[in-house]
This record gives sequence, structure tokens and C-alpha cells, in this order.
Amino acid sequence: RIDGESEWWLAELWSTPVGRRWLLKAGLGSAAAAVAARGWGAPAQARQPVVGAASAVRLQFALGAARGVSDLVLVANGKRLPLQAHTAASRRTLRARGGLWAKMDLGALTHFVEGVSLPADQAIVVSAVGFRGRREVIVAQLWHVPEEATLALAKMAHRLQGSLRSVLGTDHRLAALGIRAAQLRSPQEAAQLATIVGSDTTATAIVMHHPTVSTKDTNTAAITTTLLNGTPEVDALGAYIPKMQRRGEDPLIYVQATERDGSPSQITVGGLTRPLKTIRLNQDDQQFVESTKSALIAGVRAVRTEPKLGAVIDKPVDEQPPDIQRRTWMQPIGVTPQVEPASSARAKGAGLQINIKNPAFMYLGTTTTINGDLHDNTVPLRIHNDFVRWISVYVQYLGNDGKNLSLNSSAKFPDTQYAKFLGILPQVFTIIGVPAFTTNFIDVDLTFPAEAHSARLLYCGLGADAVGAGWRQYFPEDAYANRIAPTGEVTVPALITGFLSIGLTAFALASALDIARAWAAIRAELEKTGQEFGAVLSGVFSLVAEDLAAGTFALTTSEAFAALVATGGATYEQIQSEGLHNLWNLLLSLATVIPKVLFNPKVVFDLAEAILSVEAADKIIEAIPAIGQVIATLAAVGDALTLAEALSETVACPWVIENEVTLTYDASVTVSHDPCAASFPPAAKSWRLEAKVDGALVLDPVTGAINSGGTGQSTPVHVTATAPFGGNQIQWSMVLLDASGSQVAAGVSAPYV
Repeated sequence: RIDGESEWWLAELWSTPVGRRWLLKAGLGSAAAAVAARGWGAPAQARQPVVGAASAVRLQFALGAARGVSDLVLVANGKRLPLQAHTAASRRTLRARGGLWAKMDLGALTHFVEGVSLPADQAIVVSAVGFRGRREVIVAQLWHVPEEATLALAKMAHRLQGSLRSVLGTDHRLAALGIRAAQLRSPQEAAQLATIVGSDTTATAIVMHHPTVSTKDTNTAAITTTLLNGTPEVDALGAYIPKMQRRGEDPLIYVQATERDGSPSQITVGGLTRPLKTIRLNQDDQQFVESTKSALIAGVRAVRTEPKLGAVIDKPVDEQPPDIQRRTWMQPIGVTPQVEPASSARAKGAGLQINIKNPAFMYLGTTTTINGDLHDNTVPLRIHNDFVRWISVYVQYLGNDGKNLSLNSSAKFPDTQYAKFLGILPQVFTIIGVPAFTTNFIDVDLTFPAEAHSARLLYCGLGADAVGAGWRQYFPEDAYANRIAPTGEVTVPALITGFLSIGLTAFALASALDIARAWAAIRAELEKTGQEFGAVLSGVFSLVAEDLAAGTFALTTSEAFAALVATGGATYEQIQSEGLHNLWNLLLSLATVIPKVLFNPKVVFDLAEAILSVEAADKIIEAIPAIGQVIATLAAVGDALTLAEALSETVACPWVIENEVTLTYDASVTVSHDPCAASFPPAAKSWRLEAKVDGALVLDPVTGAINSGGTGQSTPVHVTATAPFGGNQIQWSMVLLDASGSQVAAGVSAPYV
């Protein structure tokens, strides 16, 4: 029998792609479909946890393979707590608590921590950290999900299936703890299992650091971790980690940042000064590298549903129902550009049509739509961005022969000498499962110069196609000579994406930072100037770019090069020597650049103040190393995901995405034969009509047949053609061709203004 609690969870699961995926894998698709047929309400607001709530959590650790690691501590929510080694007495106390503890092999548990204060309203990463010799390492991680969500999911599985099998992970995971799935019969036992930190939870946490997978939403995190725990490739990674640890290797390593002279770097946040470190994935063990890549690819696929399961959305995220908007895994309908002409006759009294070359989703989520009527050659547009990156929107107005009318060698920021700036477009507003923005679109106006026939829109931002210079077709041959990207157009959004989107996301994963409040605080801080948020943010990061270029920041050679790559300023020769095969590997050093810039009081102190108004300085300092782990997961699968299924928005995007807007009108052209002749030349079999605007061909020829009766046609030829709006004069010409394609006659109209 499906009770109210289970029905609510079925509704919650079925409302998201990752939830539907879990239901189908768990064999509960028919139950969900039956409830769906009866109809159900939206999840009750009362079920959402209280914002800011915390709970005292007991954690158990299975670190038997991590021999030779000393000074073990738990890094959780900005705090460091010593791990206590289990003894015979502590194990007896644990066994007396019953449930899982009374059934499993407690000898597998090596350490524990009592009363860890963790958020009850969001998921959070916790790490077991120690020293292997003089090197600080992470021996285990857990993507901790609040007990309420874990318990509720287990209860639903138990009620509908009669067992907990679908929420326990693989047999290998359970065998390592000396237990079988059939022995666990209570949802409370599944919740207890979720508090054990070991190699299997480490593998899951590594995958969860990928932006395509990360989520702090409690219910979604419960489903996601359960899915990953049951993914064979993730399980294989979890099985390999103990093997490498027994050899004296660890999966995650703290790396101390250095100054130019090689001395250790320090970071000061809110008056607290600590060593500046970052986290890297182990690159020395090649089998670990390959296992991590396989686990990440499989993990991304596991939590993203297929189109046949209903995950494809046909409109931007902000137009989805509220319960869907906070989700991470939605697949726009246009994974690749779909050439799909669309027009709208909105020019009042002029019969003009606005044509958008590609109104559909492009590259996983950029859409362009008409947003009003045409007035005085001005086209209003609304541009949506469902990317996990910020975008600068530029326009190039094009005239005859595709001439760029927007070239301006004296352009001032934010315009460039190759294009006019339209606006800064925020990334998709749901970040790690949390709505962080009120909108992810901007409204812009295209004002066509008199001689312009079309407007080329350029959506520019952090890209990964270092070897593909597709953007060059939109710029003069000598523009940005040999660089991997058009620096002027991509620098600001690339920096915002790297420094704020990736930086704040990492802070939020490793602490209880409320990412929505952090973005709101940054917005409020920057809007104190009275200017629009996007304009001020763009201005701030243009100054950051200037300081990076001028060497204002005390960056090492590798850090400076990472910043150069991130802003598209590197040349192919520069990056070839560093390993052109994976752009993200070149960006690993950005992990220490981000905090150096964000918390530099001489440059962007306002941003630091905004962040610190939301989260305490000690928690931010402890969370800073997580930036490296997020970038490292991107580096681990940058090429694989791009070449396989392009599932990661940030990785799959080119530096520049192009779209085009044109204005046209329907023209009626009538062609008569020479008045001195009785008909068109009898030898003519076909005709070709062309148009020149201000002396240049601007249309594809329109063709047709003539003299179909075998004799000279005396009636005029009437043609309806689409003509481009723009320019001063249009002149039509027609040529008549014989059966072999040779010209037998021609005529032109008078120029029309």
C-alpha cells in the first residue's frame, strides 16, 4: 500500500530527471506511474528544512587502508575536529546502540567523531585529513546528506519494495563492512550506513565535485548519492583507493601555494591569516587517474536522465515550474545548434519581418527570442542563458558583402574594436541545486544602422575548445593573432565564471555558505553605486583583468599563465608546451589565483566584504582549498565529456557562440519581355533573379522555369522574393538561360530607394 509519505516522495522523485532515473533503476516506475495517473500535489512547503538549522552528527570512519597517516582530523563546515581511534570499549558502546551497529563487523571501523555540528538544511562535504610524512592529504570524504532526507528515501524504498536494496549501494561496499543487504531491514539502518566515511564515500564525493553533479539540495543530494553508490565505475574507484593507500598513496592531496620566490603563500580573510593551500587529485597513480575519469563520466551519466525519460525541456529554465527550477539536471532540447528560421512580422505598418537564425537552444541552453515590436530600426530581444558560465553579449552589424560595420579602432570598454557590447548575461540561476539568481536573461535592443542588413550576435565566455578557433570567422584575420580566444570579448565573463561561479560554489560545497545569500550580498554591494548590477560587475572584473595583465597581483609563473589561459589571452605556442590536449589541466593553478584576487583588499575588497557578510572568515579559509578539487574534476574529464556526450556545460562550450538577426520584407517583382519583341526569347528555358543592395549582391538567387510550352512566353514573370531591409538602394536583375545554362538575355530594374 502506498501511504501519504511514500506518495509524497514519489511525487518529489518523479518531478526531477535524477529522481525518475532512480525510480526506474529501483524498479518503482510502475508505482510512480500509477500515482501519477491519479494526480498529486506539489511537495509541501513544510517539508523543506529550516534555513540555517544544524544538528549534531555522529560519524564513523573506515580508514584501515590509510596506514602511515598521522594527526587525523575531520574538516567539516569550517572546523577541524580530531578523529578518535576506536577501542574495544568504544566498539562495545557502539554495538549497544543496535541497528546496523549490532550486525556489521565493527572491526572495519577505525575512528569516530561525536557531535559534529553539520547543516540540517543542506548537504555538505566533510573530509578526513592527516599527514603522510610532511604531506597533508585527504584520506576520505563524505557528501553528507541530512538524516531526515536519507531516512525518508529509505522509508519510501522499504514501503514500496519491501527491502532497502535500492538505497544501500553495491555488495562490495557492504562486504567491506562484513554485512549483506538482506540483513538490513530497517530504514534507520540505512541512515546509519550513510554516516560511515570510507573509500566508497570518497569515490562518490569526488564525482559529486563535478559541477554537472554537485547539489546541496537535501532531497536531490539523497537521491544523487544513492545513485552514485550503485554505479559500478564509482564502486570500482572506491575499491581501488584502499589499494593505493596501502602503497602509501592518497586520492586527494593538499598543495601549498607559493610566492614568486618560492616561499609559502599566506591568505588573509577577514583579519585571519592562514597558509594558502589547494586540493589536487593524485596525478602520480595512472590507474587512479583512469578510474577517476571513468567514475566521473559514469557518474555524470547516471544522474542525468535520457530524453526518453522526459528530461528534455523545450523552454528556458526560468520558465519551468517552481519545483523544477531548483534542479540541476535538465537537458535543453538543442544539444547542438538547430538551424530553424523563425520570423515575426512585428514592424508596425512596414511589413518588415524579424528573422532569428537559431531561436532554439544552442549548445545546451542559449536562446534568443523577439521581445516586442520593431520601432525605428530597433529590434528588442530577450536572451536566456542556461549555461554554467557567464556570457558577454556583443553585436556586429553587417552590411554589403558581410562587412562589419561595428569596427571601431577607438572603441572604449565595454565595446571592443570588433563589436558593440550589449550586456552581461548571468549564468543559469540554479547553482548546485540552489536558486542563486532571480533571472538568467537580459533584454537588449538591436538598433540597425541604415546600411546594415543583419546583426551578428556573439555570446562570449569561458571556453574549452583550445584547438578549435571557430570564433576566428567572425573577426578580421589579424585580430588576436594566434590567441586561443578573442580576449577582448571573453575576458570579463571568463573571470566572473572562474572567480565567482567556481569560487563561490567551492566555498558552498565545503562550508554552510548560503550561495544565494552570497550572490545577493555581492549584488547589493555593487549596486550601491546606483548602477545596474551587471554593468558594475563587468566593470569590476575589467579592472581585475587589467591588474592581472599588469602583474599587480603577486602571482607565480604558473598562476599568471593559468589566468592568461582563462581569459583567452594565451597563444597556441604558449600552451602547446604545457599540454594542449586538455585546457582544464592548464587552469589548475587558477585555484590559488581566485582567493588571491577575491580577498585582496586593494582590488576587489567590496566583493570580499559581501562574501564575509554571509559566511565567517574561518569557514571561508577552510573552504578555499576546495576550489582546487572542483577544477581538478573538470580537468580529469575535460576531453572525455566533450568528445563523448558533451554533458558538462562549462567544458563543452566554445569561446564564442554565434547567432544572427536579420530584417526582411516581401518584395513582388514583375519582369516583362522586351517591348520590341513579341515574347521572351524562345531559346530560354530558365531564369535567375538576383538583387543588389547598394551595388552588392545580398541574396541567394531566385530561380524558375520559362517557356514551358516550348514557344516564347509573352506573359510577364511574377516573382515573390524576400528582400533584406537596409542600405539605400536595391536593384533587381534577371538573366535568361538556355538548356545548357548559357545566357540568352538579361535585364535590370531601375534602382529603388
